[in-house]
Amino acid sequence: MSADNYIGVYPRQGGYAVVHGVASLEEEDCMYRGSEICLAQTRELALVAAHDQAKKESVLEYGVCEMPAIPTEYCGRCRACVKDRNIVSDDLPKCDACHEVIFAGEWLTMTSEGTFHNRCEPIDKEGN
Repeated sequence: MSADNYIGVYPRQGGYAVVHGVASLEEEDCMYRGSEICLAQTRELALVAAHDQAKKESVLEYGVCEMPAIPTEYCGRCRACVKDRNIVSDDLPKCDACHEVIFAGEWLTMTSEGTFHNRCEPIDKEGN
């Protein structure tokens, strides 16, 4: 079982959804919210249901989290938008060698010659 989990509450269809989610997936896909547990008519009822579910979990790293509604448009910034949907925001940093996006958390190198993935850094004349 992943310890990277949470119980989330977010607005949906005139009510609120309670979900069981994985935080690392949340960071990688702007449209991800987790597996739906139930729907509630009010925020308060959804939070009660979320806390009831949290008590049943053996491991719950992030606890109960209130979340924004699922966006109506793709962000162009998350890994799923860039890699799977081919929607890339213009302001994302790109590697000057391979021209692919450098995601947050990836190792990068900044030199006088540009910004590179760590794996793409040019080798100097001495072989370093």
